[in-house]
Amino acid sequence: MKVHQFLLLIPTVLLLQGCLLNTSAYADTAAPPTSGSELRATGDSSEQSDLPGSGDNGDDPADIPRFLAYPGREYLYLSSDSGQSWRQLDPRAQFSDATYITAAAQNPADPEHIVIGTSYYGLYESRDGGETWQDMDPQAEMDGLYQGTGFYNEISGLAFLPGNDELLIQAGFNGNQYLLNMDSGSFGITENSSVETGYQPEWPIPSRAEENSPLPENFERDEAWAKRRAAASDKYGFYISAYQASSRLDEYVNYAVEHGFNSVVVDFKDDLGLVRYNSQLPVVRDAGTARPLFDAQELIQAFHSKGIYVIARLVVFKDKALYAYNNNAYALWDSRLDEPWGVYRRYEQEATEENPDPEPRIEQVEYWVDPYSEFVRSYNIRLARELESLGVDEIQFDYIRFPSDGLTGDIVTRFLKDDQGRRMHVDRNSQRVRILARFLSEARDQLTIPIGTDVFGFNAWSRMSYLGQDIEVMSHYVDVISPMSYPSHYPRSFFPELSYFDRAQLIYEEGTRRARAITGDRALIRQYVQAFLIGGELRYEEEEYFEYMDRQLHGTIQGGGNGFTLWNNSGRYYMVDREAVRSRIQQAARISLEDSESGVSAD
Repeated sequence: MKVHQFLLLIPTVLLLQGCLLNTSAYADTAAPPTSGSELRATGDSSEQSDLPGSGDNGDDPADIPRFLAYPGREYLYLSSDSGQSWRQLDPRAQFSDATYITAAAQNPADPEHIVIGTSYYGLYESRDGGETWQDMDPQAEMDGLYQGTGFYNEISGLAFLPGNDELLIQAGFNGNQYLLNMDSGSFGITENSSVETGYQPEWPIPSRAEENSPLPENFERDEAWAKRRAAASDKYGFYISAYQASSRLDEYVNYAVEHGFNSVVVDFKDDLGLVRYNSQLPVVRDAGTARPLFDAQELIQAFHSKGIYVIARLVVFKDKALYAYNNNAYALWDSRLDEPWGVYRRYEQEATEENPDPEPRIEQVEYWVDPYSEFVRSYNIRLARELESLGVDEIQFDYIRFPSDGLTGDIVTRFLKDDQGRRMHVDRNSQRVRILARFLSEARDQLTIPIGTDVFGFNAWSRMSYLGQDIEVMSHYVDVISPMSYPSHYPRSFFPELSYFDRAQLIYEEGTRRARAITGDRALIRQYVQAFLIGGELRYEEEEYFEYMDRQLHGTIQGGGNGFTLWNNSGRYYMVDREAVRSRIQQAARISLEDSESGVSAD
């Protein structure tokens, strides 16, 4: 099994008996289907026969290959009768359900021999019809596919070449093709194959793969969407905490003007769940979560008077304040301890004369509320609606995810029960994606101003569902997605051949391109840029960290990002070279204007 130290969209490509099938026709209007079925045991499968719309489409069955392998993102579907019936398998149960199945090939000479490709986990092979799966590159030797740290480029297409033992692999966003000799193991890049890549619409899709998809059937680029998009476009700014906004408001207003920034992100509800503005909502009073540090209208007016766009950051599901409310009624629950779930840290105590052998101190360090609770979702949306009425320009929801640390396998929800009335575990990423999409959908229905959300940088680098953050799904409900692509947070073994600054620029440039492709440009990609130093970076002199910052900005602009936000939790933007940042903002604005005038847009 691959070990990852941390946690690609070109159109999904399928293989039907030696042909690569391009599903780009699904972009925007019907994204690649997903299954809503619950997790099955490893190797388990289910039959689906005589499905309406799966095989009976009026086409001559003789034109449809007998053996079909359909990669339905979450599940693999196999048919041996031209799609009249399907067998559903869950290969990801044997490696990782955070990745997606993006390609599949069934050997025409041996239907028991199946190969699947994934969005970042590489290639897996079954020789027993899908009962068991083996990693095809356990030593990470497939140069060109392997990116370091256990991660692979997305496998976007597979085909067994007729008459030999070679597998054609199409990968990533650049469309490179590779040949793998299944006997010798030799692997290398090849010229573009003549294998047909056109998707045949008469070939059937299993109806089960389309059920319960987290994606809406259609995405409307309507007038309301266009208005929100225009309002959120070309915003270049920085983050400040509620404390900084309350004690140094005039200083930050002037800082924005002097450096050419036109937006600011401010904590209105912080990482502790405390409401930091003068909310008038009864539910905030009842929950005891109000700790106001500033007057919302005063802050908004101060920035608006200088033409600065105000983005209200609301931390959502990581919420210590709401966790404690009403006797922990809305906390995630620990199935093992039968108490509110949390993340705990062990601290060793120093020995003293009075206590030579002290017990370690155990402290809870993270508190999470339950996304399945209608009250939790409604509470946060009511805050956002109040802020819209007070005049903020955009809502930025943060921590739209499930916890990453602690004993996450013990988490259950008290707001969803299984068939036997038991509290349900929420460790399946597909479940998480759906409930987070529900929250964003509810917010979209109740807000008219732009909505944004923050995600881990790697959740925007590869197509995935890790912790419930699937940006393809999110892009149907939000106007802005802000990956936190901080180079210091990627292990050095990720693109180790590059210099540190070249790697930083690549992470932002390639990461922005990938995020745009994954989302189909439904949402703007406004990167968070690392404006702080950590670890070995602290040795940098001023000239070096100025360049480090500039390379990140250059990457996000070259990758087609729309605006950017600098992040430094302390509010000390010492890495900012005023003239360099102003120059980058002007460069980005020129590119945006040229694209607008030339008709380059997401429409």
